[in-house]
Amino acid sequence: MPSPTGDARQIKVMQLINAYRFLGNRWAQLDPLKRTERPAIAELDPAYYGFTEADLGASFGTGSFAFGPSRPACARSSRRCARLTAAR
Repeated sequence: MPSPTGDARQIKVMQLINAYRFLGNRWAQLDPLKRTERPAIAELDPAYYGFTEADLGASFGTGSFAFGPSRPACARSSRRCARLTAAR
């Protein structure tokens, strides 16, 4: 899949953030004894939206999802979302 550009990239970032909002709880580490594996959820992977390693340093608006800078780098946003869901 080719890397999205311009406004399309911003839309893809918002879709990734929304995926963490709605699907992150399914990936969260809820079993302290680790008896079951976490399911693989493709929508929580930036590559699902066409992002590559080169895109991870880019800054994007986060809309109403305020959890730090209003335009954090993609890599920082993705890691923070993953860390938040893993802590639940």
